[in-house]
Formats: sequence, C-alpha cells, structure tokens
Amino acid sequence: MDNEPIHKPSPGPDINFVYNKTAKLRHHKIVVTTVILLVIANAGVFALSRYFYNNIADLVKSLPAKYIHRPSTGSGQSAGTADWKTYRNDQYGFEFKYPSTFIQSPTADSAGNISIEGKEGHIVVSVINLKLDSNDIEGLYGKIDKPELVKINNIQWYKFGFGDAGCGGPTLQTGSSNHIIQLAFISCDSDKDPILSDNSTIIDQILSTFKFTESKNPEFCAQVITRAKNPQTGEIKNFPTPCDVPTGWVKI
Repeated sequence: MDNEPIHKPSPGPDINFVYNKTAKLRHHKIVVTTVILLVIANAGVFALSRYFYNNIADLVKSLPAKYIHRPSTGSGQSAGTADWKTYRNDQYGFEFKYPSTFIQSPTADSAGNISIEGKEGHIVVSVINLKLDSNDIEGLYGKIDKPELVKINNIQWYKFGFGDAGCGGPTLQTGSSNHIIQLAFISCDSDKDPILSDNSTIIDQILSTFKFTESKNPEFCAQVITRAKNPQTGEIKNFPTPCDVPTGWVKI
C-alpha cells in the first residue's frame, strides 16, 4: 500500500489577534456612541435653555410695572421723568413732577386738596395749616405711632399708610414751622390699573423731583436741613429748617 501523505489540520485563527481586534472595535463603538450621546445631550440642554429663556422673557414683558425695577440716573431723578408734567404751588413754595399720563384736577375739593389722577391711581396734594411736629404726625384717623423717616434729596418725609373704603396707599408729610405738605399716593379697587400705591419706583421718582421754591406766603419755612455757622465761635450745625437758624448765624 502506497504511503499517503498525512494531512495535518490547519492551525486555527490566532486567538490573541482576534481578541485584540474585537476589543478595538468595541472600544471604537463605545467612543462613537459616547460622542453621539454628548452631542444629543448638549443639543437638548441648549434647546431647553432657549425654551426657558424665551418663556422667562415673555413673563417679564407681561409683568406690571410695579414688579420691574428701573434704575435711576446719578442725579436721583429717573431719565424717564424728562417729559413729565409739573405741579407747582406758588403760595406755599413747592413743586414736583408727575407722569404725563396723569391729569390734574382744575380746582381743589372742599377741603382744599388737589387731585392728580391716572389710571393707576391718584396723587392727593394737601397743605395743612399746622406746625409740623415729628413727634406728633397726624393721619386721617389720628396720631401715627411710628412713621417711617424718609430722606430724598435732603428733604425729610414722614411716611405712613392709609386705607379706607377700598382705597389706600402710602402718605408722606414734610413741611415748615407753620404748614405741612402732604402727598398721598392712592389706588382704589375701581381704578383701571390700581398699582400706584404699590409702585415704590414711581413714588420715589416723583419724590426725587420735589423741591421747594420761593413762597408767596411769608410764614412758610421749608422743611429743608440747613447748615449754618456761628461766626463768633466757629461752630457749625445743621438745623431742621432755614427758620431755625439763630440770629447772627451764617447759612453755608
């Protein structure tokens, strides 16, 4: 019998080579998958942030003015007051600005009050023939226990709340040794957009425009802190009003 060659089985694949190649493919897939997921996640975060930004922007635009703070200029008056109207009282020597959309009543009421009205509420201007006493501030229903002291542009105001028959808001008083100037910022339930009484921004803007002018009333003395010097001793003091500066002292 002829000797036939013995066929040896061919060697199988290199196990290490196959494992390494498979591992590399798996690693490549993991990297690609991770990159794709990160891109999708970033796109989702960007889209979500834009969604919230747009919704917040729309919400801010829809808010009433009382919830939006508008910074004032360095002079203490908002740039928005430039086109406002001016209320002027020559008899008692003071004036202030108010929004151009408000309308001043042509005459005073039976109590002598002037009303400046707008859809947000109204400003009631009163001059009370009483001496201003910081320890005895009187409201509509009697003495105010603890009025808040507010100083704007070197003018001292005594602030307290008011409320009656569906109307209310802050009332502020300043004045002289013989008269009290009172500004009440009132909103009523019947107002079209009753926000004036809660709008501290616009109230502060109005008060920042308040100033004393030359009075036709000889007994009026503005409640403005006045600095004066005693020429004999060199002493310098602040006085509540110009009328409180002693004779012989020099206003500075």
